[in-house]
Amino acid sequence: GRVPPSYRALHAHGWRLLLLDATDGLSADVDGHGHIGRAQLEWLQAELDESAAAKEQVILVVHQLLAMPNPQPAWLDVREDFVDNRGEVLSLLSNYDHVRLSLHGHVHANSLTTAHGIPFVSTAAAAEFPMQWREVAIFACEIHLSTRSIDPPTAVVEKSRRRDTRAGRNEIKIGPAIANSIIISTCDWKNR
Repeated sequence: GRVPPSYRALHAHGWRLLLLDATDGLSADVDGHGHIGRAQLEWLQAELDESAAAKEQVILVVHQLLAMPNPQPAWLDVREDFVDNRGEVLSLLSNYDHVRLSLHGHVHANSLTTAHGIPFVSTAAAAEFPMQWREVAIFACEIHLSTRSIDPPTAVVEKSRRRDTRAGRNEIKIGPAIANSIIISTCDWKNR
């Protein structure tokens, strides 16, 4: 039979969490880039229209990056680290003012950038240095994102730190302070 789409929408307490599949339309991952297929883009537009009409706020989750961190880190590879049709996705998102956050992984680094009024946040990996994860707490009028460490034994952290030999890469993974404690105001949209 037909395989159901691997992208989903979850609804809770005035929020819509949209889980995008950045491997949509890719037969094999040969270089790490992502893609959002035509049917998924149409689904995303319908979900954004429906959530706007329902006065729901939206959080996106997609593995590869959609927006370029500013300033652009030298280590990012536009071909390998991003959704290849991100321009099309960003153009669609620019039509909506209720998308509050876009969460990403893939590059295993804590970063924050904004495009079209939307914060785009990437998160370091728990399985490699700096062995961190991101706590996301949603309150009535704010989203709090906090970086947390898994606190493994020091020897494990050091072994992982030494594994990446690219100059400055471990500092990039930790990210700037602004990317590690983020508060996003959300009530202004609800009152329109």
